[in-house]
Amino acid sequence: MAKITLKTIADALDFAVTTVSRALKDDPAIKLQTRRVIQAKARELGYVPDRAGVRLRTGKTNVISLVLPVEPNMSNVVTRLTVSVAEVLKGTSYNLNTSYWFEGDDPLGVIKQIVETRAADGLILNYTTPDDRRVDYLKKQNFPFVTHGRTSQTDNHPYFDFDNETFACLSVNKLKLRGRRKIMLILPPPELSYTGHLQRGLLLGQQQTGVALVACPTIHSDSPSADIEAEVTAMLSTMPDIDAIIASSSTAAMVTVAVLEAQGRTLGSDIDVLGREAAPFLKLLRKNLLLANEDVGKAGNFLARALIHAIEQPNEAPMQGMDIPTIEQIN
Repeated sequence: MAKITLKTIADALDFAVTTVSRALKDDPAIKLQTRRVIQAKARELGYVPDRAGVRLRTGKTNVISLVLPVEPNMSNVVTRLTVSVAEVLKGTSYNLNTSYWFEGDDPLGVIKQIVETRAADGLILNYTTPDDRRVDYLKKQNFPFVTHGRTSQTDNHPYFDFDNETFACLSVNKLKLRGRRKIMLILPPPELSYTGHLQRGLLLGQQQTGVALVACPTIHSDSPSADIEAEVTAMLSTMPDIDAIIASSSTAAMVTVAVLEAQGRTLGSDIDVLGREAAPFLKLLRKNLLLANEDVGKAGNFLARALIHAIEQPNEAPMQGMDIPTIEQIN
């Protein structure tokens, strides 16, 4: 099949190639109706701009890169984030690609490769740490980026975050109201920014309620499922008075429920599990779960718009947003 070019579109509509080119760039000097006709024909024919040519002319790639870790467990957070970013970019001049780093890799290495080769116009970073070296590097390079999560430099860069401190405090208070006294915690990896936010909220909730908090010592919410299962089993066996569990990921919540059932515990009766999710599938898993919905779709939408703003309006104040959690019980 022959490649669709600007000339193909021009010949099909009997327009000049320069008119087609300007219309596809949404040049306001071209009448709106003409732009719409040309853009519709380009979509119909399956026209794809030559990125190499665009880059030579403008210095831009029209690519946004979402940079993620390769996780041992399936994550609905990553899937929903990717989809929601792509939804915003649909119909714009920007295309989305994803870049990954593996456990043991230096996440900064992936960032440097993208920046040094100019493989993208901007980056969306996940799994932020308080003193994130990627943020330091990108700021020094004056390269556009946004973060899903805050850092110690939050005041100076665009971000979107879930209010984990409020989530944690609400969780403890909710469990206290249900009569729970000893809460086991499956926290995120300790190096991440939101782990610190969670810990502050948990301590505030403990001060308000007087409940006991017990953290799992050897696993975190992103650990392999088998490790989570072994740790939760051991903790519940040695501390049978644990009557609530806060799980910081969907996987941790699902594994925890399976362990409870294997031990003959009754969810929602003698023990509660409070989890968080980005897609409403835990609701389908079991009744009597307590859940906080993290609206990752909202996050991805905001991050995509904030990055386009950072790329196209670099001198304006960075866009920043926060999602406030609520907790519901599934009956």
